[in-house]
Amino acid sequence: WKRQGNIDVIKNPRKIWRFWDTEPAAGATVAVWYADSDDRAKRHPAVLEKAVGPGKVILLTTRLDPQFDRGEAWNDTWLDPTWAVAWPHQLLVYLATAASDANFNFTTGDAVPVPIPKGTTVTKLQLSGPGVKALDATIDLAERQTEVRLPASKTTTPGNFRVTAGTAKDGLSLNAPATESDLSKLDAAAFEPVTGPNSVVPVEKSVKLRDLIVTKFNQPVDLFPWLLIGVLILLAVEGVLANRFYRKV
Repeated sequence: WKRQGNIDVIKNPRKIWRFWDTEPAAGATVAVWYADSDDRAKRHPAVLEKAVGPGKVILLTTRLDPQFDRGEAWNDTWLDPTWAVAWPHQLLVYLATAASDANFNFTTGDAVPVPIPKGTTVTKLQLSGPGVKALDATIDLAERQTEVRLPASKTTTPGNFRVTAGTAKDGLSLNAPATESDLSKLDAAAFEPVTGPNSVVPVEKSVKLRDLIVTKFNQPVDLFPWLLIGVLILLAVEGVLANRFYRKV
């Protein structure tokens, strides 16, 4: 809105003269501050938010109802049609989570719900995207079915997918798990129960990995000379036995 420059709520900001002086409770956060001081540390909260169970609560520190007595008015937001309508609407949309805020990004391996558009009369749903095989591309729909849930076995490949039901089209994205791109160093204690105690060797830039392996772990036994000696002994024994048991002519 600021970049467009032609939005009236940006061109004509509203003014607040009165508000309740509040202090965030435990677990609450300040979403918006008043611009009542050049020092940010001295500004007062305008909108506060706190999570309550699975939902959230918004606290406004000024009135939303019209104040017809201009001498006792708290603000002039109610005088602007856009503010008076858009501001409460945006609050309700945020609190109620509008359908436009639906999630279209999922993680591979999750069961993904795919809503079926209302009024759809087709009996099959077409799925296309990376890794979708011919057998998985068509999904049968029951009568009055409103949602299809893709099982985890069909959501193993990351990428963008398109869902088609007749003329209605929708899409979703599958992302690789965040742990696959987590490059933080793990503690040696996480490996030693599997690889054994003192099996993790810290590698520094000034030390060669070959030198650490040679000094840290037992070296393999070279069996090649012993194998050659065994072959020679076997040949000698074979020669003795051949000369002893063969019939003389």
